[in-house]
Amino acid sequence: MASASSHRQAVLRLYRYMLRDSRSWAIDYNLWMKHATELRSKFEANRYVDLRTAQNLLADAQRDYENNKHPDPYRPCTSLDGSKWERNLPPPAEPSSWNINLPK
Repeated sequence: MASASSHRQAVLRLYRYMLRDSRSWAIDYNLWMKHATELRSKFEANRYVDLRTAQNLLADAQRDYENNKHPDPYRPCTSLDGSKWERNLPPPAEPSSWNINLPK
């Protein structure tokens, strides 16, 4: 059986993942805030249950999250795998080896 502190970390991680994923489903900020408030109330409703029940709830919520994840999540354009990632990089400071050995 997992300790209460590791269970708490797992719940917080799941909440953060679900909240971040819900941002991909709702474009309008007000709609997203409504969904975020509902999600928070679901987590708060089960805050003070015993550890065994909480672990069962966590397993169910993780299964739901995996089944309902957004297929193409939003990524900020300048982050890793974003549309502008590594676009217009500055040239390297040192010349490449193929530039050095050119025939004259």
